Amino acid sequence: MKLARYFAIATLVAATPALSQMQLSIATGGTGGVYYPMGGGLAEVINNHVDGYSATAEVTGASVENMGLIATGDADFAIGLADTVQQAYTGTGRFEGQQLPMIRAVGSLYANMVQIVTLADSGIEGARRSQGQARLGRCTGLGHRGQCPHPARGQWHQLR
Repeated sequence: MKLARYFAIATLVAATPALSQMQLSIATGGTGGVYYPMGGGLAEVINNHVDGYSATAEVTGASVENMGLIATGDADFAIGLADTVQQAYTGTGRFEGQQLPMIRAVGSLYANMVQIVTLADSGIEGARRSQGQARLGRCTGLGHRGQCPHPARGQWHQLR
């Protein structure tokens, strides 16, 4: 009986550091995009170098969804495009009437540019001249999903 008691106490003492760890959730994006491995790397840095914390990269719908996860407390960190974060904070664009003033930018992960392309023989020479033209493409599973339709400029149709 004494041996069992000592074993139980030793188990509790050994498990105490693991029990005292604060679990963090990092909202990323789809597994095929850049956000998920970046979130995994961030989680690895936290797990290996920040005492008292343990982090996990979570698969999500990326920027727009991530802002909601932060606002509801379902994620502790989130990766998002700068314009999506700005729209969420100010309640504009995709977040019209849903301002999220509680979110805060922590840092920049990488420089991001969006390229708009067309066929050489399309007759489209710039964004202004393309107004009214049909747009085709895929935005699912990528961080820029929220940027595909841009109703404020009246130039983009919902891309599927």
